[in-house]
Amino acid sequence: MKLSRAAITLYFGLVFVSGGVLGFYANRLYAVSAAPPRPAAKTAQTPQEFLKGLVSFYTQRLELNTDQTQKLQIILDDINAQYQAQFKKERAAIRPELNRIHQEQIDRITEMLTPTQLEEYQKVLKEREQIREQKKNSRPGGPGF
Repeated sequence: MKLSRAAITLYFGLVFVSGGVLGFYANRLYAVSAAPPRPAAKTAQTPQEFLKGLVSFYTQRLELNTDQTQKLQIILDDINAQYQAQFKKERAAIRPELNRIHQEQIDRITEMLTPTQLEEYQKVLKEREQIREQKKNSRPGGPGF
């Protein structure tokens, strides 16, 4: 069977287009599977480190002089104290309701446990309370950022 020039050209064109389509989808598949890893999570900053970084950022970005930098530090410290006072008031206001909800959780879980499970659950609660106290005692002062 002898093929005409038009048929041969058509077959070559189909092979070429097929290769292009296959290459396109292979590239997309590779790009999805070879996505770069996410950046590592930032380590938590202390409130003092955050404020120091903020002052440094503004000093450089706004080209502040020494006097302006000192005034900025005073402003940020004052505002931070106001924020902390407000946060403490809000936390104190909602603390009783949160304690009630937590106690309800404990009561409902306690009701469903067997005596052996209840004993283990009491141990878990004590361990969690000790961890909470350790964290509470090791927290640095300053803003709650």
